[in-house]
Amino acid sequence: MTSLKDIEWVEKNIKTVPYKTIKILYKIIFEDDSDRRGRKKIREFTGFKYDKNADEYKNKSAFVKQSFSVAELVAVCNLLHLDYEGSLEELTEKIMGALI
Repeated sequence: MTSLKDIEWVEKNIKTVPYKTIKILYKIIFEDDSDRRGRKKIREFTGFKYDKNADEYKNKSAFVKQSFSVAELVAVCNLLHLDYEGSLEELTEKIMGALI
């Protein structure tokens, strides 16, 4: 299993992005507020264990759309080295697709 720390540019970004962005990604992944080990937990994350057709995926996507702004999702896209153009729905799909 590949964790986020195994992806070179993502590992670098996890080290350098502002803590505010780490908190957003942490909340997307864990639906909880980040603690002082947030960066470590994000590095160890190996992806969601469900596919795009699962109810868990739909629930997580709805959570992301309701919880974050376009600007916040753009910051996460930059951290994950994803294209950051698009609507809230498009950015959510890009992030969710990268985290599966």
